[in-house]
Amino acid sequence: MAGDMSLDREALTCPTDPDQQLVILTAEPGTPCHEGLRFLRSGTAALSPVGSGPTGEQPQRVVVG
Repeated sequence: MAGDMSLDREALTCPTDPDQQLVILTAEPGTPCHEGLRFLRSGTAALSPVGSGPTGEQPQRVVVG
């Protein structure tokens, strides 16, 4: 849908629970990758509902924009 993207990734680990992380993906403004992220954020892309993982687990969430 949005094509291949090269993104910057930052992972913040919870100090009291190292198994939990907040992963942030960003792209340089004005680049095709940035436009791809904006497209995905718009809700136009198909999203899986919470709890729809293969074992009923919640999927990982990514904060964009």
